[in-house]
Amino acid sequence: MNRIDRLIGMLTLLQSKKFVTAGHFARKFNISVRTVYRDIKALLKSNVPVSYEINRGYFVVRCYSLPPVSFTAEEANAMIMMEAIAGRVADQSVRQYYGSALIKIKGVLQLAGTDEGKQNFG
Repeated sequence: MNRIDRLIGMLTLLQSKKFVTAGHFARKFNISVRTVYRDIKALLKSNVPVSYEINRGYFVVRCYSLPPVSFTAEEANAMIMMEAIAGRVADQSVRQYYGSALIKIKGVLQLAGTDEGKQNFG
């Protein structure tokens, strides 16, 4: 399982349970507890409101949800390539929204840490 799939899986698990321990994440995704800490940090850097309660575990702040949308690398590349066209054709508000969405896409793809992702999305 690649890192981006694991991060989405961790977020899905956080949304489906009240609390999740680092040990539970480690067993579920067959990773070390140290990797769990790094992945939680990556979720936080992506503006996912994850918090921790002593003796209970991690949880996602109430009312937060991630829409069930994910992009393949090819789909994301197509979005990034369209940036130049949107910059020339769209009005200011569309360029602003497109730019904001693109920043989110690039941020998620950089979390994946692949060489391809670094070359194309960097």
